[in-house]
Amino acid sequence: KGVFRQELILKEYHFQMFINKTSNKNENYIILFNDISELKKAEMLKSDMVRMLSHEIKNPVNNISIVTENVMDFATTDFLKKNFQILQESTNTIFNIINDFLSLNKLESTLTQLNLTEINIIELLIESIELQSVNANNKNIKILLECEYQKINIHVDKKLILILFNNLILNALKYSYDNSTITVKVLSLEDKVQILVIDNGIGIPGHELNKIFNKFYRASNNSEINVSGTGLGLSIVKKIASMHNGLIEVESEYKKGTTFTFTLLKN
Repeated sequence: KGVFRQELILKEYHFQMFINKTSNKNENYIILFNDISELKKAEMLKSDMVRMLSHEIKNPVNNISIVTENVMDFATTDFLKKNFQILQESTNTIFNIINDFLSLNKLESTLTQLNLTEINIIELLIESIELQSVNANNKNIKILLECEYQKINIHVDKKLILILFNNLILNALKYSYDNSTITVKVLSLEDKVQILVIDNGIGIPGHELNKIFNKFYRASNNSEINVSGTGLGLSIVKKIASMHNGLIEVESEYKKGTTFTFTLLKN
């Protein structure tokens, strides 16, 4: 059913093979071999360059962070303490940008292979909610899980889907008001499962909805609650969804809240 795709490595050459039937009425097939050797070499060079640059940036930033933390203990005035704290938060932000950039670069590489296993998607959601409990408590936000099922088994890459859930829930926490509620709803349909992350936060202006999955994009109303972040979280979410042949959608009403819907076909 559909087009069969497979990558082949023959000595130093890398091919992408496609097989498809010419029609449903006969057993004739078309087989296409696409030489992607040069593309693979360029991709590896790009990945190596990104890793090298990130390494060169990480080392000095790490030194700044360590020195700042050590010197902060000897700050004698509130002015010094406040400025050292700003410096520490800035270095943490740089670390987060580098780590998110490396994660996205790895996901975008065609060398990345999915490690598919059968998991209970409900248990993974519960794990993600528990991981975000500290961030939720800091803003006195409740995360509610609405689900009629105790088990929905599906074949996914567990590590990547957990990253997707974490990013969606963390994004909802960042853009929600203190003392509010986030709802994670699970719908099991005939051939697919849907996970909805619903917040009552600041929302997204309508004309910006088609841009929020772009790399480094930050909504224009971000300053309303002074949210920090790299602008890469939703790009990572979209890439992971795409790798699983899933779909990520967003609906939002400005200053009333946002709903992200992740749809995944059942096996």
